[in-house]
Amino acid sequence: MEITRHTLVVDILHNICGAVDFFKSLNMNCSSCTYIDEETLERACIMHGYDCNVIIEQIKSLQLK
Repeated sequence: MEITRHTLVVDILHNICGAVDFFKSLNMNCSSCTYIDEETLERACIMHGYDCNVIIEQIKSLQLK
């Protein structure tokens, strides 16, 4: 799966093993967010104060495991 700043968080959660725990480790409880179906990764990062490019790289590393 290609991860970009426009990827929906819900797609990441459903398609990448370990994504739920990864987001929880950042105190981003995306799996229980009301806007999960429409929230982009970029918007989630902005809301939580994270650099989207760093988060993208970290998620990509999850895919390699």
